Amino acid sequence: VGKLSKYGATFQEIASRLGKPLRWVAQRKAVSQLIGPWLRALRADKLTLAAAEELARWPQAVQARLAAEHDQHQRAAPLSESTVKYWLQSEMHLLSAAPWSLHDADLYPQAGACGTCPKRSGCAGVLFEQPSKGKDACLDKGCWGVKLARRTTLAIKENSTEEQPAYRLSSRSYETPAGALAPGRYEVSKKKKGTVAGVFIDGPQQAHAVRVVLVDLSATAQKNNQEAQHEARRKRLTQQATKSVLAGRIVVLFGQPDEEGEQVRRVLLGEAITERLLHNRTALDELMLTHLVRDWKWPVMLDKTRKAMCGDEYRQWVRAQVMATAPTEKVLTRLLLYVLAHHDLSSEYNDQQQKVAVLLNRSELTQGLAEAAQDRLAQQYDPLTLRARS
Repeated sequence: VGKLSKYGATFQEIASRLGKPLRWVAQRKAVSQLIGPWLRALRADKLTLAAAEELARWPQAVQARLAAEHDQHQRAAPLSESTVKYWLQSEMHLLSAAPWSLHDADLYPQAGACGTCPKRSGCAGVLFEQPSKGKDACLDKGCWGVKLARRTTLAIKENSTEEQPAYRLSSRSYETPAGALAPGRYEVSKKKKGTVAGVFIDGPQQAHAVRVVLVDLSATAQKNNQEAQHEARRKRLTQQATKSVLAGRIVVLFGQPDEEGEQVRRVLLGEAITERLLHNRTALDELMLTHLVRDWKWPVMLDKTRKAMCGDEYRQWVRAQVMATAPTEKVLTRLLLYVLAHHDLSSEYNDQQQKVAVLLNRSELTQGLAEAAQDRLAQQYDPLTLRARS
């Protein structure tokens, strides 16, 4: 893709020539333009292709910040797409939610106006879905943060007078910033009479100005408020303690050497296998199911039967097959390892088998792998048409 585009071919021409979707071509081109650290990680198999495609959608300033914040070279397994998405989940901000004009180029002169900024999802071609009205998003939370802080300062100044400065309002009940009013100290009002100006300095309403009524907390009210906060904290900590104690008791229970302990371990192993098989899925991976039918004698389910099931019913069916085909703890353990080795066989974005091979670090796993794969391919598919052999 890089060579073709270098010689002037358009994405449409490349897609037509290679027989690939336009989005695929754009992704490959973007991957070739990743910043150095991420390109080196990809070439060293420390970054999966799917993860690289996700990173390539974002501006290079974001890529550089992530490379500085996360040392991907210390990971034993390649960095996955899900991990990258987790890192990036707070990067995107809808421009329609910005508390400033998208045409304001003076708020942050170095960045310019949001409406013409190239670091928008609308400027990323087909790498992001084309935004509908109100869905265009900022892709750089660093720039967004600077503009938000500056707009907050301006909002406080605009809503202050010499006689009455605007109150700084926090949305946080705990660890309220110094000089700001906690939620219990004010009430937002639509009236102007008897109210004062306030500006949120954090939370989803940051930089928005509102009218508020100040709550005069007497000594008794302050005590009640503190007690309420203390009680809420006690409930949260009690819930955490309860979960910790229960987890400990479960561990003790499945650690018992008797028949009851084995039964508990079977139940938990069955659930672990079921969870792995259906992780982020509504149905089993088709290739995985084929292997389970062949190697573990699972029954073949008609497609119309599966579609007639709801999610819980299908999960119960999978769990029932797990327990039926692996009746003992020993066999369940072997099935769990089998599933771990076969997970996501049909996925081109998750190379689970490569991760397992790296983890085991055994030469016999990779020796002659390419040749064996070609032999398997020739056995299952016609080499010319790539149609499955009957």
